[in-house]
Amino acid sequence: MVIFLSYLRLSYLCFCLFTLPCCANLVQETIYLTWQQSPTTTMTIQWISSRQEKQSVVNYRLLKEGVNEWTKITGEVFPFPHASQYLLHRVELKNLQSNTEYAFTVLPNNEEYHFITAPAQIDKDLRFVVGGDMYHDGLSFLVKTCQKAAQTNPLFALLGGDIAYAVKSRSFGFQQ
Repeated sequence: MVIFLSYLRLSYLCFCLFTLPCCANLVQETIYLTWQQSPTTTMTIQWISSRQEKQSVVNYRLLKEGVNEWTKITGEVFPFPHASQYLLHRVELKNLQSNTEYAFTVLPNNEEYHFITAPAQIDKDLRFVVGGDMYHDGLSFLVKTCQKAAQTNPLFALLGGDIAYAVKSRSFGFQQ
């Protein structure tokens, strides 16, 4: 999985993504961004929800002064691997402008998130962070690691391992 965001957005997203086990609102706490195609013109928004939230709908817009029109797009929903009480949602945004900031919301919630598409030409150092197997040493280590990674101002983060399926092996208050 790849997350492509500016420094501030990466630190916020890492914190939100990895605080999942202590939060009851799954939709707000498990949003993550990936690519299926070109990172310069597409972005895939994914999130986890309870089984009751069956629609995958995102509103997005160019984050630019004077641009207030939102585009609504519907995506796919899948059973969450190894945790039948959840669903995995996926919406792919296409035909975006390169090196451009966008805002998006995941319906039915209205909290606004931001991302930046990759530049078409790389004219500076390509800085990124790599991580995986996130839940082995507890959340305090994970939050510190994400904050430290964000301080390097990476262009994106490459994450692998148990980012999705390890949560099932833990017992948290929101799991029923």
